[in-house]
Amino acid sequence: MFEFQLLASEGFAVVFMNPRGGSDGYDEEFADIRGHYGERDYEDLMEGLDYVVRNYDFIDPNRLGVIGGSYGGFMTNWVITHTDRFRAAITDRSISNWVSFFGASDIGPTSPMTK
Repeated sequence: MFEFQLLASEGFAVVFMNPRGGSDGYDEEFADIRGHYGERDYEDLMEGLDYVVRNYDFIDPNRLGVIGGSYGGFMTNWVITHTDRFRAAITDRSISNWVSFFGASDIGPTSPMTK
């Protein structure tokens, strides 16, 4: 991802996580969070971040940022409304309104996200 490469080239530590529901790589039962967006996937992200902060001493827990696009943008919106541990946030191509998402999405009304 361009954003990650840019941030890393500027000296930021970049932690990329793949929570359940966010993409492929898991079996369907584990990954299916339809109707529960921002619940267990949020916990996955916070648990992963806790692990990184605990195990990599060059990560300053007082200087964290969060960035995400598409569903990651939705999760960025969710994260900043459920915790104050981040000092900066960038949400890109995000789902911020399910009604307008349904009518304007490039993935169409048959997407599992819209059901």
